[in-house]
Amino acid sequence: MTSGSFIDGIPLWLTFAGTVVFVLGAWYVGYVAGKRARRRAEVVESLEGEIVGAVLGLVAFMLAFTFGMAESRWEARRIAVLDEAVALRTAYLRAGLQPATRRDEVRALLREYVAVRIEGIESGRIEDALRRSAEIQRRLWGHAIAIGQEMPTDIGGLSVESLNAVVDSHVRRLELAVGTRIPTTIWFVLYLLVAIGMALVGHHAGMQGRRPSAGALGLLAFAFAVVLFVISLAIITLYFRQVRRANSIYD
Repeated sequence: MTSGSFIDGIPLWLTFAGTVVFVLGAWYVGYVAGKRARRRAEVVESLEGEIVGAVLGLVAFMLAFTFGMAESRWEARRIAVLDEAVALRTAYLRAGLQPATRRDEVRALLREYVAVRIEGIESGRIEDALRRSAEIQRRLWGHAIAIGQEMPTDIGGLSVESLNAVVDSHVRRLELAVGTRIPTTIWFVLYLLVAIGMALVGHHAGMQGRRPSAGALGLLAFAFAVVLFVISLAIITLYFRQVRRANSIYD
């Protein structure tokens, strides 16, 4: 099911710090190479400035393309969370159509279901939360089978349908969360272009005999790191916040 990338397993803070070091390192390598080339050559004027501009333009295009991919996935996950919250609320309400004993059991399982998922997100123990969610789903579906046998009517069908929607929404969310990551190839090409672009910027500065201030260079590396950090983060923050809100329907 998974189609993620190696970067998904790296902590976000390490991604940010590593990107800063990566950008500065690429610039420095290019700068040293440019200084050495300047010592060997009398003619400094070349088309290197135009080449640097073209490569940085390509980097900007890839950043926009990758950010668009992350944003579309973020939006899909936000909608999936909303759909699951609606499915859970509907199942919770329709449980009231059942006899008191079954109604209370189903509602208790639904409350536990949401609590388990929120606890898994907050603690980071996603695998444990998924296993527990699957167990609760099996128990809910056991109730659905019993409802279908005991109440083969439209009212019973509504309850079964709502519980089935809870299971379906879980499958959609799991696929969106695990199976729709930005491919490793895209990350590789993006970082490769950033490295080439920054190396050319450094090489051009070395050829010209001009070195930017540490503050300006640091801000440039910081800007690249922020954009790549936001791309990595784009599908997490509001997505998890919406999960927390889903629990409020049982209060």
